[in-house]
Parts: sequence; C-alpha cells; structure tokens
Amino acid sequence: MKLKALLLGGAVALGLMSSPAAAWTGCGVSLGASAMVGSLDFGAPIDISSSGQRADVGLSCDMRMGTSPLIIGAFARYGHFFGDLETIGLEHQVSLGARAGVLASESALIYGHAAWTRTQVTGLDGINGLTIGPGVEVRLAGSPLYLSLEYGYGIPDVSEFTSADVRTHEFAARLTWKFYQTKTVAFTNESDPAPRARDPKLK
Repeated sequence: MKLKALLLGGAVALGLMSSPAAAWTGCGVSLGASAMVGSLDFGAPIDISSSGQRADVGLSCDMRMGTSPLIIGAFARYGHFFGDLETIGLEHQVSLGARAGVLASESALIYGHAAWTRTQVTGLDGINGLTIGPGVEVRLAGSPLYLSLEYGYGIPDVSEFTSADVRTHEFAARLTWKFYQTKTVAFTNESDPAPRARDPKLK
C-alpha cells in the first residue's frame, strides 16, 4: 500500500509539473541569435554606424506568482559577435538581467527585460552597459520549448574611451528548453489480480 501511495503521489506531481499553470515556473537553457546595429554619434554631421550578428547561450529561471498571470525571472547569457561588429573589434558579451511580464494566455507571455552587459573589445578593457526593451514568448504546443522574440536598446558606457554617444539596437530570437518539463507517467502493478465480478446476490 505504501508503494502504491508513493507511486500515485509521484504521478500526480509529474502531472502538475506539466500542467499549464505550472508551465512557466522553472529553469532552462537557451540558444539565441541577434541582428544588431551600433551607432557612434559625434554630433552632426558625423554619425557612424555598423551592423552585425551575435549568437548566445544562456541560463534562465522564471516563476509564476501563484495563480496570477504575473511572471518574473532572471537570466545569464554569453554571446559572440560576428559580421562587421566583429571586424571593428567586438569579441564577446556577458549579460546578467531580469524580466517581468503578464500572460496573455496560458501559452503566450508579454514582458519587459533589463540587463547589465559587459562587452569585450579588442585592445580595450571591457565596456559596461545597460540593455532594456520589450519581448514576447510563446510555449510551443505544450512542450518544454519556448520561443521568444525581443528588442533591446543598448546604452554602453564608453565615456572612458570616447566622447561619442554610442547606442545599439538589437532584434533577437531565442529558443529555451526548460528542465522541469516532463511527461506524466502512468504506473501499473501487474502483480495485482484482475478485478473480480461482484455477485449481485451479495449485499
């Protein structure tokens, strides 16, 4: 009986973990790709811009606030630059941030995000910065996979290196797999005899 109760409890727990209400609570790993544009404004008429791409890997955790539609989370990412941005010296970037949003449905989240960034540039010390922006994320067909699309407005602190006003614009797509997602398992005990038909004469 104790074994049956334990197995039944485990099945119920797994079922709850895969339910829509619990779906947004958990931790996961992500792969992302971004298209970026950076601009250096020295004052009219001098304005220089460059574009490129960044690929990143990340770790994130989210929590749903009870049964409310509010979701809060935190993330850490490491990305490498490509294209013209790599040509002008941008190497890699570390981001630490948070997000908060509201569920538009059990499978769609609208959120805002903010992150501290540290960008390594060839020949220079790392450059700190801030990135903020909106995003939307959808759960793919009840699976443990989540697809997000977001925009980031970056404000690097380059005052130590130049008087130019530097800004970045980033459009990113990211796929996240959350650890906790698991299929509900049905347990059976083959040693139990088949149910016996009840004699209608018995009370």
